Amino acid sequence: MKAILLATIVVSLLFLITPTSVRACSCAGKPTTLKEFDWSEVVVAGRIDSVNRLRADEREYDYSAILSATLVVTKVYKGKVKVGDKLVLAQSSGADCSFTWNEETIGSEWLLYLSGPSEDHHELALGQTIVGAKQAMYWTSFCGRSTSLKNAASDLAYLDNLDKLKGKTRISGNLAYSTEDNRSVEGIEVRIKGKESQITTKYLKGGFFETYNLPPGEYVVEVIAPRGWKVGENWRPGHIDDEKFYREGLTKNERRIRLGNGSHSDLDLSLIADTSVTGRVLSPTGKPLADVDITALSADSQERRQRGWTSTDQNGMFTFETLAAGSFQIVVNDDGKVDAKHAFGRVFYPGVLNESDAGLVYVEAGRYNAG
Repeated sequence: MKAILLATIVVSLLFLITPTSVRACSCAGKPTTLKEFDWSEVVVAGRIDSVNRLRADEREYDYSAILSATLVVTKVYKGKVKVGDKLVLAQSSGADCSFTWNEETIGSEWLLYLSGPSEDHHELALGQTIVGAKQAMYWTSFCGRSTSLKNAASDLAYLDNLDKLKGKTRISGNLAYSTEDNRSVEGIEVRIKGKESQITTKYLKGGFFETYNLPPGEYVVEVIAPRGWKVGENWRPGHIDDEKFYREGLTKNERRIRLGNGSHSDLDLSLIADTSVTGRVLSPTGKPLADVDITALSADSQERRQRGWTSTDQNGMFTFETLAAGSFQIVVNDDGKVDAKHAFGRVFYPGVLNESDAGLVYVEAGRYNAG
């Protein structure tokens, strides 16, 4: 059955945020620097010196072809190790939220929060029972605060001054643009507002802010985002599990946090283009169509590339809030299959059946458009 799509598209451009990329595992909220330090037996900076390869790769991402990597310690923050020691890091599949190593990681520098060495990691690395001697290894997870040294500025600002900062409250956080152009966030203002105090500070070189000695309590952190950008999550704070507390009643660039006695609160955020595309899908008789699939396809390349997907609500409304700047085709039922939700094939905005007749929606960060 053919149907005519009546869609009203409204393009609105505001300030936005988005989460980071996800690997094949499930991470809970990221702990604060203080909690990760307290939980760890060993905290060190170091350089990957070598990898212990068992055989040649048999396929892409053949993690079990490497048994381990060796880290040369360059600085010790905690634990019974010293500079120059060589720590053996277990290889793993990556599906258990652990770092994986290969020849390309040799020479890279890391800040690692580690539990004690264990022979159990030897079997974990190979995925089989070991007969004979086992080697004690350390295991590293990217769900915690372990990271490459170049991305560890916020942690190092605390760890390098641990003697004078220990016991003080700390509010801190990282910020990065969601684009891949490596633009700096240095100098962007951030306001921290509590019942008894309010301060304004700035993101520093390395993409983080920090402030100490605020009294315990609840605070609203507001990023003064540049025009055309808004705030989105990078890592959800591990100490915040109440979405209403975290977001309710706040602007798009604000987040609420708690600060306890002598504790830390970290808030890692990202900046994404402040855009939205909102529309409505109606039947030929004007009835709103619910649960209809809507796809945004980039029109800026020869390949039809999906840049967004959503579905309509009970009023036939849909919204895209994370589209990057560019031009898009808005498509209803892109796969063309007729089913209980879609009594029609593929339809393009503004209600045409042929892609060559499709209209374009132009998205530009920081500018409000309609139509």
